[in-house]
Amino acid sequence: MLICYALLIIGYKARWASVPVIINFIIAIVYGHILTGDTISKALPATVLLVLGIFILLNGPGKPSVDEGV
Repeated sequence: MLICYALLIIGYKARWASVPVIINFIIAIVYGHILTGDTISKALPATVLLVLGIFILLNGPGKPSVDEGV
């Protein structure tokens, strides 16, 4: 996972690196928050990171990234 986060930071193969991040936060939300009866406010950070991973998967890393050649 650390390698995936490093790839997301530098923007190299960000779409591929976002897939394990998405899976990680789906598992975190289901097992760590929903099944334990956690509140919505405590599950919000994991939900935001899940949405961020989905956004990067769909849109890519952007212009200031290694993939774009900058």
